[in-house]
Amino acid sequence: MDRHRPVVLRPARRQDAAAISRCVLRAYQHFVPRMGRPPAPMTDDYNQVVLRNTVWVADDGLGIQGVVELEETDFGLLTKNMAVDPDFQKQGLGRRLLKQAEQLARDAGHDMLYIYISEAMVENLVFYLDHGYEECERRLEQGVYRRIYLRKALL
Repeated sequence: MDRHRPVVLRPARRQDAAAISRCVLRAYQHFVPRMGRPPAPMTDDYNQVVLRNTVWVADDGLGIQGVVELEETDFGLLTKNMAVDPDFQKQGLGRRLLKQAEQLARDAGHDMLYIYISEAMVENLVFYLDHGYEECERRLEQGVYRRIYLRKALL
């Protein structure tokens, strides 16, 4: 793996679905023991996700290292999933993907961006709080997912 190849953020294409799924599985696998089940993004069908939602990928030309998925909801634009392959973490890809999500939200006319994470993802909570998000709600969803909802006002 060449960690020095330039990484481009681009809209996902349908043919990216398998690579997105691999990236997500690798990014979330360490949460399975903490949660006692796979996080919801590990069970998604990315062939459908790419068609249904706004999805951007971090791509170095050899593969996909990260992904961000946005979904319109009743309460606003939601970052439903953001994942970076563990081999490419700590290089700023998460920050780049988050900034891209925020810009896409602004471009779509939103003044707020939401995200949710599992309560078990404590390091992710710190990441989002450090990037200007604030906790707004905790919910038990589908009877098994304890989620923290966060939001950020987009200036």
